[in-house]
Amino acid sequence: MSWMQRAACADAPAAIFFDDRALRAELRFAAAAAVCARCPVRPECLDAALPHARGRSSDTTFRASTTAAERRRIRRGTLRREDVWARWDRLALQEAT
Repeated sequence: MSWMQRAACADAPAAIFFDDRALRAELRFAAAAAVCARCPVRPECLDAALPHARGRSSDTTFRASTTAAERRRIRRGTLRREDVWARWDRLALQEAT
């Protein structure tokens, strides 16, 4: 079984991870963060996403508990993945309560 098949998002609505004009970004990211927070393959997901995080982009996806801008900073080494995950995990926990 591949890491993608074990991902918590495998059965989640795609609209929360990809640009959906019907959902405001902050609502979409909060919903996605809640899924990513419980995902057993978050490191693998981020490793797969980082090679595509280059320069300015119109990428609006939320992958491995990171926005496109955060992935670019992680790739450049100006942001640690653990710090981003901790922040989004706190947000997901607040939204759940």
